[in-house]
Amino acid sequence: MPIRFLCPECSRELHVPDSTAGKAGKCPHCKQVIHVPAAAQATPVPRPAAAAVQPGPAPSAGPPEAAATLTTVPGEPALQAPPFEEAVVARRGSWVPRAVAGLLLLAGLAALGLRTYLVVWLNFSQSGAAGAEGFESFVKLTTALGFLMGVSALVVIVGGINGLRLRPSGRTWLIAGVAALLALHLVYAGLMNLPALRPMGADGGKSWRLLEAIYLAGSLIVCVPALIYVLGSEDAFGGRLRMEGPDVVELVDTILGQALEARASDVHFEPTPQGVAVRYRIDGVLHPIITYPISALDRIVSRIKVMAQMDIAEKRLPQDGGATLAVGNKGIDLRISTVPSSYGERVVVRLLDPTTSVYGLEGLGLGPKLMSQMDSIIQNPHGVFFCTGPTGSGKTTTLYAALLRIDSAERNVITVEDPVEYQLPGISQLPVGRKKGMSFVSGLRSILRQDPDVIMVGEVRDRETADMVIRAAQTGHLVLSTLHTNDSAGAVARLMDLGVEPFLLASSLTAVLAQRLVRRVCPHCAEDYTPTREEVEALDLEYQDGLLFKRGKGCAQCLNTGYYGRIGLFEFLVVGDAVRELIMAQADAWTIRKCALERGMASLKADGATKVLAGVTTPTEVRRVTQGSVHE
Repeated sequence: MPIRFLCPECSRELHVPDSTAGKAGKCPHCKQVIHVPAAAQATPVPRPAAAAVQPGPAPSAGPPEAAATLTTVPGEPALQAPPFEEAVVARRGSWVPRAVAGLLLLAGLAALGLRTYLVVWLNFSQSGAAGAEGFESFVKLTTALGFLMGVSALVVIVGGINGLRLRPSGRTWLIAGVAALLALHLVYAGLMNLPALRPMGADGGKSWRLLEAIYLAGSLIVCVPALIYVLGSEDAFGGRLRMEGPDVVELVDTILGQALEARASDVHFEPTPQGVAVRYRIDGVLHPIITYPISALDRIVSRIKVMAQMDIAEKRLPQDGGATLAVGNKGIDLRISTVPSSYGERVVVRLLDPTTSVYGLEGLGLGPKLMSQMDSIIQNPHGVFFCTGPTGSGKTTTLYAALLRIDSAERNVITVEDPVEYQLPGISQLPVGRKKGMSFVSGLRSILRQDPDVIMVGEVRDRETADMVIRAAQTGHLVLSTLHTNDSAGAVARLMDLGVEPFLLASSLTAVLAQRLVRRVCPHCAEDYTPTREEVEALDLEYQDGLLFKRGKGCAQCLNTGYYGRIGLFEFLVVGDAVRELIMAQADAWTIRKCALERGMASLKADGATKVLAGVTTPTEVRRVTQGSVHE
């Protein structure tokens, strides 16, 4: 049965399915995070008497107002991926054993220092029988203190009292050194009782002094580092937080490995006052996974920088790099970026699987009409085709899919990209970058001398690149590129803002494809539900009784999000004679868009409504990606 309760924040009534009991979500009215109570704990909602006899829908569909009344919140228990059980924990260390070990080390080193001073400078061994007897007692006393000092160093290192994190090889050497020092103590104490080695006669003096030198040098070499570790360790005497758990290499590999299993495209390491927050971007949405203590930040960042061959000492400037992570029998390409923030360095790792096959146009979500238009555009011998949208909307993937439909055996296809994301068979791909000394402009100039038929330019960012792209199309080349605009008509205004002459743009631009990515309804837990009138009308559809949409209940495959994978929403502007006249007249984007809509162009929202009716996505997703689009 559905649960009815009052929002604790805005006191409005909410209806949710009983399957959401105990989970977290957002109130559709006040947008605050709330937790759904159990049915027995729900706040009673006063209802008019007439409402009690009104027939309700089937329990599986929920009440009419149940749709979109609960939006799952990323990171809450309904979404949270399994944590890293053995990763990093924080605890407070006791300072008492470290203090005792430190005092023993200090006392032993002080005794050895005094002993060295007396032996070398005062030469008590030549001061007579009384002095010799006093010196022999002093030697025994300092030997005993030195033995305790060695034991203390062994306890510090072997027991890990100071929280020192050493690799096995380094720990082995320290343990061996302290064990050798203890053996030297025992040997020295035994040899002191042999008459031949007592510091009394000329025969024994030389041998004794050699043994004394070895003993003092060994004590200092082993125990001074132990003292430094005790006094200078991260949590020495302060009881501060310290890291425990697996090695940082294993930790980073675990984080990235689980991100791949969760289908994440990016991993974020964000320092906050509460610690280091780790978030995965899955299907375009960030999901909080776990928060580590802030003491873990430097080690995690240093490990990632070493992987990307960055400067680990530079923490004040942004850095970019790349690496390859071996997972099974394949390598995953990593794009790594670091920037300084208020609480430390922030790291974002993008995961790219080069073995993943590139989508074809059929798998992107283009309908039959758009497929026909796309085929017509990419078969043109010349012209410019732009794919527009915000960052992360799949523009490059669409251009890759278009290139794969071009017969590269008959046409020379060359791309210039920053960077090359996926290798395409039969196509020459040029990476650009400031470190390589090649920009889009210089790369495009070089490509034009390679007798190309089709050119793909990763992005038009400035006036010079825009001019080169338009002139390449004017000289008989088909050019494909991307542009950052909100809709298809905005690309025309953007290019004119960059300084492209209207007559050149009107004669060379063939089409503009604007796109967004929405999450698909999870096929493993999809269910039908009755939408509200507001949901239907928000999609510019006519409300009808019996209308059913699909949504995901949440399962293990989709991490309880109700979504699995993504699909595109598209708006295809074909530049015909009417649009060319408007470009020549330098009309604004709104006028060009209105003209295109009158001639049959489907907007992003219209394409989203079609996919909602087909059960591919949900109204919430369509609103999420089209809400900021102009003139929707």
